Amino acid sequence: MAPRVRRSRGALTRDAKLFERAAVTGLNRAGRTERTMSARGVAKDGGLRVRDARQKIKFTRARRGTTRIKLEATGRPLNLTRFQAKQRKRGVSARPWGKRRIFKGAFILKKPGAPVLVRDKKTKKLRSAYGPGIANLFRDHAIGADQRAAFFRRYNVEFNRAIKVFREKAAASRARRRARRRAGP
Repeated sequence: MAPRVRRSRGALTRDAKLFERAAVTGLNRAGRTERTMSARGVAKDGGLRVRDARQKIKFTRARRGTTRIKLEATGRPLNLTRFQAKQRKRGVSARPWGKRRIFKGAFILKKPGAPVLVRDKKTKKLRSAYGPGIANLFRDHAIGADQRAAFFRRYNVEFNRAIKVFREKAAASRARRRARRRAGP
């Protein structure tokens, strides 16, 4: 009777570890998908490229013991050069927030990667012209109920997939150990 109790306790411990590993894997995979979806929404709202938005959204992964993920956007507002800025006669034409408009009096220096500059009317000093910031857009791009539901659906799929894979690996490992024991030294 005692060996059965020990075996079942060991099986429970293995299952708990397997469950936690599957939860962490499911969260991380669903979190990466959520990061991409958020980046797409932010890029659409701000008139950016998805790559630029995705690079500024930091994803903190779940680990054993801390089964929690975190999405956080950082950074300052972006210069107008990131919004397909073009020099025109009346100023600089750019597409912040997805709509092209002309920034009168602005200009682009003739050197690669140069920012869009505007001369301040009062002080006559040059300053950069900015569009939307990814952190602000991310904060404004609230995660709605449909996006949250999609995240949980994705998490369930990934969690079930991970459970299946980890159980198969554990079963294969136990089978190999049994075969080695039977074969003997």
